[in-house]
Amino acid sequence: MQTNNMASESTAIPATVETNMTNAFGTSPSRSAIYESSKQRFFVVGVLTIPVSIVGALGSIITLNLIIRQNSQHRSSASSLMVSLCVDTVLLCGITSFFDAFTMLTGGTGAAGDYGPICIMFAFLHFWWLSVSAHSHAAVAIHRLIAVLKIDQKHVSHRLSSKLLASILIAYTWLVPLLVLVFPIFDLGGTYGFNGTASRCSIVSVSVPYYGTVLMLMNSFVPLGIMVICYSAIFVKILRTRRKFNLDESAIRSQGAARGVRLLRFKAEIRVTYIAFLTCIWFCVFYMPSSVHSLAVSNSNDPMALQSALAQAFVLMTWIGCATTPILYTLLSTDMRTAIKKEWLRVLRRRSNTVSAHVHIIGSRDHGDSPSLPGDAEKCPPTGTPTRTSLGGKLP
Repeated sequence: MQTNNMASESTAIPATVETNMTNAFGTSPSRSAIYESSKQRFFVVGVLTIPVSIVGALGSIITLNLIIRQNSQHRSSASSLMVSLCVDTVLLCGITSFFDAFTMLTGGTGAAGDYGPICIMFAFLHFWWLSVSAHSHAAVAIHRLIAVLKIDQKHVSHRLSSKLLASILIAYTWLVPLLVLVFPIFDLGGTYGFNGTASRCSIVSVSVPYYGTVLMLMNSFVPLGIMVICYSAIFVKILRTRRKFNLDESAIRSQGAARGVRLLRFKAEIRVTYIAFLTCIWFCVFYMPSSVHSLAVSNSNDPMALQSALAQAFVLMTWIGCATTPILYTLLSTDMRTAIKKEWLRVLRRRSNTVSAHVHIIGSRDHGDSPSLPGDAEKCPPTGTPTRTSLGGKLP
């Protein structure tokens, strides 16, 4: 079976750009020639990827720490989905993005060969974790839709508990991309390797017709479709509820205890959904341009289409979107902002106490008012008490 070479844009999705990789003279350009032609552009993107990756990894670690420190009684099932997204961002920004930056800076000389096991492993992990990031936002959209619906429909809450639903959605976000992307490891449907056109480890060929299109749909456009459908349904539900009920505080209190509690919960779910929606919009704005661009050039015969300044800008945008999503969630959530303030005040209080204790010890030593060690109280007599020297005499 004939294999189609692919010039892949390995950022937003497994690319399906099929090119003949030949110039006008019918000769195939070498890796070094391709890299040298866009060396400066790859170098800039590689350098900028490093601080973006550091910010993404540290921001996700901080968000994870804040969520874990929350009281289990106040921790919602939605927090479990955010924990999954943060773990994925730490892996993506802390491991694969640095390797991508390295290959862009070096031209792939350290990628252990075109089809070396290191390059194959990092290509698979890169696409898997990047796809998990997209499906995580789709899972949050599904969770938000069910949470909003079951506030007003009691029969939904009997079918699925929130924790069970969150567990199912987390399994979906990790297993579906894994099942789709694992085949090229065994040379089934495609092949992982080093792509000189994009200067990174990627999918370099497809051996099954339309497999690349399936990858693109499953890892980018399917999650986008899920998000659009779920948030559209949520928007319609909110409009209908606002027309049916008056959601201001005085009206809620006047509608009875049970109905009032349900409407207050509905308002709370709307606030959480609003944060999830803004986070989703932010992610899609940075993530989808690379996917759309890859789809647009998939029918192009220009092997240099993915080396343009626009294509490399989309690469960097994808990293920025993945790295900043957990940070944006932390900034938008009132509970997370409160947790940050508490942690900051706790650190400042601890540092203030440490400095005060240090000053007190120094002052005590200078004035001789108190011993510097816990056991010195018994060793040192009160001031003015005569003591014997080692020779048996008395001190004056």
